Amino acid sequence: MSPKKRAIYSAVLAVLLVALAYQYRGLLVPRGGEELADPLAGLDEKLRAMAELPRIEVEKAAAGWRYVKARNPFEYGEDPAMAELRRRRERERKRQQAELERKRQEAEQARREAQAKAPPPPPPAPRPPDFGYEYIGRVTVLGNPQRYVAILNKKGAGSGKRIDKENLRHVVAGEIIDDQFVIEKIDLDSIVIGFTDPRFSGQTKTLQLVPSRSKG
Repeated sequence: MSPKKRAIYSAVLAVLLVALAYQYRGLLVPRGGEELADPLAGLDEKLRAMAELPRIEVEKAAAGWRYVKARNPFEYGEDPAMAELRRRRERERKRQQAELERKRQEAEQARREAQAKAPPPPPPAPRPPDFGYEYIGRVTVLGNPQRYVAILNKKGAGSGKRIDKENLRHVVAGEIIDDQFVIEKIDLDSIVIGFTDPRFSGQTKTLQLVPSRSKG
């Protein structure tokens, strides 16, 4: 017998003995003046009466009996039906997520294939060359006050406000400069230049008059 079973049986027997002693306490405790005078008087009869008490049989545990721990009322387990419902919902959520990912990948693949089949974009349009002069002044043509001679200065030439004569250039409308530019128009405060390259036909650029600087 295991210690746990032996402890249970001992506790049951102790309770029964206490109950019997309480029930038959009159047999053990003497009452009256005569009994107090001789507490051992009649003890044999009392012991004989206790020996004739009905025997209490304690049923032995059947073979294969095992102790089962009582359920803790404060411990709660998940209902099997609710657990299965939760698992089904989780599986459905994962399925939908996988479906969305599959569609996204298909759309991305289709976009890449369409991009590969599309013709390449046209090359960027060429840019006209930079005009390397500043418009710093003009003079009137003798006999024709409506016609001007533009005075140009090479960009970046000279230091500070000084202008070197070697970097100056006098041009009139229609004149070609450096085989790339043509003076389209000269006004009091600006000039309009065009380009000789056919790729830039019809394109013009306007240069504003730059404040005059002293000549070197």
